[in-house]
Parts: sequence; structure tokens; C-alpha cells
Amino acid sequence: MDSMSETSNKSPKDLMTEISEIEANLAFFEARFSLIEHQPDSAYKRAQVKAYEAMHDQLSNQLNNLKLEQELKKTRKA
Repeated sequence: MDSMSETSNKSPKDLMTEISEIEANLAFFEARFSLIEHQPDSAYKRAQVKAYEAMHDQLSNQLNNLKLEQELKKTRKA
């Protein structure tokens, strides 16, 4: 989700599931990047690195927004 308002209707369980999914995707991109970095330099490699970095950044932003929403929900409950 790009905006916290989109996550406000999610249950705590749904938030945890989505957070776990994004964390798994981030781990995948980090592993792929680690493998790519040992390959010889090429236009394809540079394109892959650029794409993985963009996807990683997007997922990181989504993860941060979901974690913030999760914390806000915990605060509201208390």
C-alpha cells in the first residue's frame, strides 16, 4: 500500500501478514543483488541492479508505512 490511509482498515493479523510478505520480498532482492554483484560488468547487470534497487526502495517504503500503521494501531489500543 502506498498510503497509510489504505491500511487503516486492515486487521492486526493482516498487517503482520503483509509485513512478513514484504520482508520476504526484500530478502529475495538482497540475495539476488548479492549474486549479481559477483558477475562481470555488463549493460544487463547494470539494468538488473537498477531494477532491483528501485524495487527494494519501493518495498522498503511500503514496509515502513505498514510498520508505522501497526505502531499507530497499537498506540490507539493502549
